[in-house]
Amino acid sequence: PPGVTRWPLLLLNADRLKTKKPCAGIVPGAPVQFGGYVARTLHAPSSRQSAYIGLLTSAFICSYSIASLAFGHLARSRPPFLLLGVGLSIWLVSIGLSGTAYWLPDAPASFYLFVLTRATSGVGEAAFQAIVPPYVEDFAPAGQKSLYLAGSSLIRRHTPFFPYVAPRFP
Repeated sequence: PPGVTRWPLLLLNADRLKTKKPCAGIVPGAPVQFGGYVARTLHAPSSRQSAYIGLLTSAFICSYSIASLAFGHLARSRPPFLLLGVGLSIWLVSIGLSGTAYWLPDAPASFYLFVLTRATSGVGEAAFQAIVPPYVEDFAPAGQKSLYLAGSSLIRRHTPFFPYVAPRFP
C-alpha cells in the first residue's frame, strides 16, 4: 500500500541524495585536489590537467544520460523495485571502487579505474532518476501528487546543504 511504502522510499531517496551531491559535485568542487590526483597518477602537466578533470565529469554525464533512457524503457516491462535494486547495487559498488582508486598506487591505471567508476556511478544514479518520479506520480494520493513530486524535488535539491546549514542554527 502507498501509505506503508511512502516513508521508507522518501528516506532512502533522501539518504541517497544526501550522499550523491557531494560525490557528483566533488570533481568541480575540488579542482586543486583532483589536479593533484591527475598530476600524481598520470604525471600530466598543469596545462593538461583540466582536460582529464573534464573526462571525469563527462564520464558521469554520458553514462547517466544513456542509462536514464535504458532504465526508463526497462521500467515499462520490468518491476521498478528490481531496477532500483540493480541501480543501487551498481551505484554502491562504483562508489566503493571510486574511493579505492584514490588509494591505489600512483599509476595511470588508478586514474582510469576512477573514470570507469565515475561512469558506472552514473548508471546507478540513472535508475533512481528515471524510476522514482513516475513511481511517486503513480502511487501518491490523488489530490497530493504535486505535493509529493515537489517534496521529492525539494529533497533532491536541498538535502545536500543541510549538514552545512544546520549547525549554524541554535
